[in-house]
Amino acid sequence: ALPLIVFLALVTPILAPTIAELGTSTYMRPASNEALRYSADLLAFFQPPQDQRLWGHLFQNRSEWPFGTNRYEVYFTYTALFLVGVCLFATRSLRLGTRLPQQDVLRVEMPTKRFWAACALVFFLLALGPILQINGQQVRGLFDTAVTVPMPYQLIEKIPVLNISRSPDRFDMPLTLCMAILAGYGANVLIQTWGRRVPIARRGMWLVLMVTILIAVELFPAPYPQRPAVIPAWYAEVGKQEGDFSVLELPPQDDYWHGAYRMYFQTAHERPIFGGYISREYPHPFLERTPGFQELIYADGKGDMFDSGPETWNSALAFYKVGYIVLQKTRLPDRAETPPDVSAWRQSIDRIGGERFQQIYSDEFMDVFSVPRPQRLAPFLTVGEGWGEREVGPNGSFRWMGARAFLSIQSPEPTTASLTFRVAGLGSERTMRIYHMNMQVFEGKVGALQELTVGPLSIPVGHSTIKFESPDCTISPADLGNVADQRQLSFAVLDAKLNVVGVSSNQYQSSEHPMYQRGR
Repeated sequence: ALPLIVFLALVTPILAPTIAELGTSTYMRPASNEALRYSADLLAFFQPPQDQRLWGHLFQNRSEWPFGTNRYEVYFTYTALFLVGVCLFATRSLRLGTRLPQQDVLRVEMPTKRFWAACALVFFLLALGPILQINGQQVRGLFDTAVTVPMPYQLIEKIPVLNISRSPDRFDMPLTLCMAILAGYGANVLIQTWGRRVPIARRGMWLVLMVTILIAVELFPAPYPQRPAVIPAWYAEVGKQEGDFSVLELPPQDDYWHGAYRMYFQTAHERPIFGGYISREYPHPFLERTPGFQELIYADGKGDMFDSGPETWNSALAFYKVGYIVLQKTRLPDRAETPPDVSAWRQSIDRIGGERFQQIYSDEFMDVFSVPRPQRLAPFLTVGEGWGEREVGPNGSFRWMGARAFLSIQSPEPTTASLTFRVAGLGSERTMRIYHMNMQVFEGKVGALQELTVGPLSIPVGHSTIKFESPDCTISPADLGNVADQRQLSFAVLDAKLNVVGVSSNQYQSSEHPMYQRGR
């Protein structure tokens, strides 16, 4: 109980937000075929691992399995199986270990070998995944070949929180622990019964030595293949530079391996980056919500819902201290994959940076562009919560909102500005309300596409929000005849822009605000 209490105390600060995240997103849940892909084949428990160098090359059938790329190994070794067999069948004793006189040592009744055997069986069945597979083939029913043999792991896939697991073969780890207990008991039985003329300590020494040699031969991995852990030279050089700056890498991350390599390069330059990964590839909304960054990652050059230009782009890049843009031409060095076509992102860099972005380095792996800091920073809008994905139509790029949505303002100094944008309502004319810092600044009817101006607004230094609200509720395009679109929507907004008209001096502003310090 004590280890369980300590575990819960330590893991709850991580587990609680994880469970909350599961309720609002789906990226942690594996794809429909991932559990099957990362299941253990029944034959893998009895077949030498892929890296066994003595006779592993004789077992090439694994390369034809549908999950043959998985490097995780579940091989029992026949030495361990023999010891487990001795434990289970060579003695009738249920207790693991030798009974000690109660007066000498406090005796604690340990679980019997049946307990450990039952646990091993449970973990063994779970490691086989949702469908039984033998030699890469899914086992079918005897009377209905269209039905596969279900396995206990299918219950795991239906339990909330546990259903984010994607690798059934990792149940081999607790399986191995159970087998270690049983194998240890089997070794103890052999020591007690074999070679009685030899002192027991010597018997134990020879048995341990023999078992160790046999297991080493069965698993023999040498020489183990290794990859060169190359880091492009520029990353090490830029790490020596003084100053506080970040590194933006293109093309945008679309796979967790890309984030892994960029985090590895970061160990050399030790500067902030815009990406990274956990054990799942998750959304990276920052790049898709921030001007300047948006235009760099959208390969189509269509921009987003903002009417932004060089002043806005440069201000946003400077606010997040982008010192260099790295265009990675091969994505993953030293890995066999087809290099991507990066011409679209090269055009984005030219379009956003123009003559300001100077190419300072180039090799077979990447091109590096320096990003100078502008003399003046302007306030800029970013996409907040409540907006749908960017869409491109005949009038430009836009985003739909539901009942409410937010835009964020980042301002380097107290400012007075008006907000202009184009907006269209879905269906009949409906009411739109707009709030700035919880104060209502607009209410009106919106129907067909029209341009609105809101303000002037007193914008404080730092962060503030603009909230759009639809008090007339939402409607689905399916209700209007587009059966395929079930989203609940209200307004589409595009060409949003802040137009600075002067310097403000309201009570919320302070030149000591940390953003203002960064802006200067």
